[in-house]
Amino acid sequence: MPDTQPIIGDSWRDNVKVSTQSLWCDTTQAQAIKRLHDEGLVIRQTFSDSTTSQTSANDVLSRNGLDEGSLKQLERRWMKVWSLNWQSKKGKAKCILFQCSCGYNTEARQEAKQNKSHQLTTTQCAPYDFTRCLAHADVTYEVSSGWIGWIIGYFEHNFGCQTGIMKRLPPVPLHSHVFEVALEQLEEGANITAIQRRNLDMCHRQEYRNQRSTHPSQANYRFNFQKTDFKQLYVLHYRSQGINISKHAEDNVHDWLNPHSPNFNIDIAKSVFHYSARVQHSDRFEAFISTKEMEDAAWSYVHNSQLILDGTFGVSSSRLLLWIAMGLDHQGKGLPVAMFLFSAPAGVLLGVQPRKAQVERRFVVTRHMTRDADTHRLSAFSTKSISLSPYSLTPLEFDLIFTFTD
Repeated sequence: MPDTQPIIGDSWRDNVKVSTQSLWCDTTQAQAIKRLHDEGLVIRQTFSDSTTSQTSANDVLSRNGLDEGSLKQLERRWMKVWSLNWQSKKGKAKCILFQCSCGYNTEARQEAKQNKSHQLTTTQCAPYDFTRCLAHADVTYEVSSGWIGWIIGYFEHNFGCQTGIMKRLPPVPLHSHVFEVALEQLEEGANITAIQRRNLDMCHRQEYRNQRSTHPSQANYRFNFQKTDFKQLYVLHYRSQGINISKHAEDNVHDWLNPHSPNFNIDIAKSVFHYSARVQHSDRFEAFISTKEMEDAAWSYVHNSQLILDGTFGVSSSRLLLWIAMGLDHQGKGLPVAMFLFSAPAGVLLGVQPRKAQVERRFVVTRHMTRDADTHRLSAFSTKSISLSPYSLTPLEFDLIFTFTD
């Protein structure tokens, strides 16, 4: 995160600004909320890690229905509309912005989500009617300890909100154990049909946690897996793999390969021997991959032998092209030794194959001059004679027999 991020325990945290632009409001609400903050009419409380202070913090949350127990209730009046994670001096910290359901403007969110498309569904989806309530709260705490750092908000609900009743049944969440079982199946390669089949079988046998001890009419969760649950399932699956789907795919890749990023992944970085980010419209995204096992296979089966290049097109909806470099083992089976993933140039159809002349007939194999020992190790295939390693390199050129496939 940027250096300007608030850190729990800093003396200047009283000046932290609430991300009010993340609230789903109409113009009238947004102006009123801005005026509340400008005039200092919001509650702003900071807390230390002492028992007395934390008790006071939890009392504030409890009185306003923001404690953990109240937020688990289906009839809760608060909605999470925004959150932020960062690394503080004391560990991982999290900030959550809550908005009153009666102030949640469905039309404003749909306009933002669909980039103001003309095909909007403006039906109110929140459990309570929209009354332009201005209540909102910013709660920041340490993830590991649960210690609350500060609470900033406006807790005065308008008359329509105070007298309003639930008009629409809120969605009943899926039990966490159902997600746990489904995630295990996804990691094992199961498809949607297999996940649904196992869910029906476990529901029938009542094998899910808490299922036997909970009456369906009194539970705040359910066990039957529905089609609408697959979105959340894949969100959890990607998150477990370190993929943040709230970011663009190229931003995730950049975070994994950027040594200065908190999400830097050394294992992925070791396997990517060339990376070029797509910053401008005319740039091409490039990620060339070769794992240690691929490198060993290249020395065993490709050096002074045949190299097969297989071009694959249309592998995604993001105009990405994939070339696979392969060698043949002793049994004549193809073994991938490198993968070249790159974006198509602007204005070029995906189905148009690059000419053979555009692929150089000579690859450069580099040797790492490590500090510990002088070891020969294949580090890169490059279609351009460019040094791709941060170490001093000695190029070793060799001729190859090329085979192109569709």
